[in-house]
Amino acid sequence: MMARVFSPMGRIQGVSSSVRCSSSGMYGGRFYAAPSCVLSSPGMIPRPQPSPSSTSRRFLRMPPILMGRRSAKIATRKGAADAKKAALYGKYGKLIVTLAKEGGPSPNANTQLRDIIAQATRAGVPKDIIERNIKRASDSKQADYSETSYEAYGPGGVGFIIEGLTDNLNRSAADVRSAVTKGGGKMATAGAVAFNFKNVGQLMTAPGEEVSEDDLFDVAIEAGAEDVISNADGTFTVLTPKEEFGAVRNALDGAGIKMNEEKSGLQMMPMLFATDVSDEDYESCRDMEEKLLALEDVDAVYTQLEDEEAEE
Repeated sequence: MMARVFSPMGRIQGVSSSVRCSSSGMYGGRFYAAPSCVLSSPGMIPRPQPSPSSTSRRFLRMPPILMGRRSAKIATRKGAADAKKAALYGKYGKLIVTLAKEGGPSPNANTQLRDIIAQATRAGVPKDIIERNIKRASDSKQADYSETSYEAYGPGGVGFIIEGLTDNLNRSAADVRSAVTKGGGKMATAGAVAFNFKNVGQLMTAPGEEVSEDDLFDVAIEAGAEDVISNADGTFTVLTPKEEFGAVRNALDGAGIKMNEEKSGLQMMPMLFATDVSDEDYESCRDMEEKLLALEDVDAVYTQLEDEEAEE
């Protein structure tokens, strides 16, 4: 083949031989020129030698580091999503233990247990986790679970509500306090943060679920919902009073409308979002949220930060 090679003097020469050249390109945000070409027929053109003043560069094949608030959110989103999923699985596990202890381990005889198992299955909780928690209920050493709720301020004064089920109240309180303090926040007295939130039911349609907004609105409102919100990703969010959540859920199920189980349920919705938060405080709050969700006794964390999807 005829190859065109840059000689050490900068003049292009035609060479009839095979040539292997490493490519130049962007690595780590910097441009690196290609190193010398190597000829399969040595001796035709001498290999260019670096000048005494030049320094050799090691080519590191790594993706560029993304900077900025949006990029940081994208890079950490998977970890946060995994933490929320783990907390959801833990919540269903503890509910299964509690209901199995109260009404027996048989779903056929225990209707409440049967309903919560159905919810867990729709939420994607693996079957072995469900069965393992049913067995835990028969363990004489298994303590009863109690509901917990804590309030805190994150970096920048952002309000946090932390909820969970625990079989050890002292451990739960100590772990939450430690995570909040290490995250740069501080614990708040009961009611200091909660007045900024409203306890509501939320039902979000599953991604790809084809349903018209008008049809969804008619079914939801007739069953007792307060509002239907259209989301940027094509899904819909149905908001209900706490007391009407079950009725609306049953109506949507009856209409064959599939829900996103991970984002549906009773929750604390902020009535006032924290918008004047620096990038540094925002990231610190998200980091604190993830650390709290990783705790054994924490099942849900609600903040005054806007959802990531809404900010993009």
